[in-house]
Amino acid sequence: MDYGIYKLSKGDICKYSFLYLGIFFVLGYLFYGTPLAGLFGIAAIPFLLKREAEKKRKQREQELLRQFKEWILSFANCLKAGYSIENAMREAYKELQYLFDPEDLIMVECRQMVGKMQNNHSLEELLADFGERSHTEDIRDFSEVFSVAKKSGGNLSLILSDTANRIAERMTESEQIELLFEAKRYEQKIMNVVPVFIMFYIGISNPGYFEPLYKNPVGIVVMSVCLMVYAFAYFWAYRIMKIEI
Repeated sequence: MDYGIYKLSKGDICKYSFLYLGIFFVLGYLFYGTPLAGLFGIAAIPFLLKREAEKKRKQREQELLRQFKEWILSFANCLKAGYSIENAMREAYKELQYLFDPEDLIMVECRQMVGKMQNNHSLEELLADFGERSHTEDIRDFSEVFSVAKKSGGNLSLILSDTANRIAERMTESEQIELLFEAKRYEQKIMNVVPVFIMFYIGISNPGYFEPLYKNPVGIVVMSVCLMVYAFAYFWAYRIMKIEI
């Protein structure tokens, strides 16, 4: 699996397409007085689906890193216990069976690596391939250190154990930072829907309040400008909160 690519399933495509179409109908009703005005938003759906695929890819990457952290800690402990590198890999895989389901990402990867090791593939080669497919810095770093340490010799178990623990600590810090940003992203989502709820409340409590804006060209232009400002603010806030850790 190439973790740098994520394709939405047909079910997800249908679900998100109908979701965004419903949102466009609501915006069409609030800004122009008719849900049919939301049909103009259909052109934006492919872009929005691409964004959803990227969000899913990022979530999968974060889940892979979380599981990988558990693997390298288990791998490091097995090395400290005196296992050879190949046996440490097998023992770490066995320990992970108590933490994850068989179809979890790291379990699939470890199962494939253990199987290929039995067919005379080197762990160095398998980790390098995993690092490239993961498109994540931490996994690539570990695979590179593993390769260099194995070629240079020395106290291989100590080097790999120390590297694994350092990477695990760095990943833990990244997870803590991500939690802080998640709270801000939640606030952003609330702020995104506040203008819509305000318009909806005014429309319900004061029927006809927006009618003068729906019935003449000037009003339509004014509402179009307001909608563009709202869309700009939404996507600008999204870009601000899209921070790589």
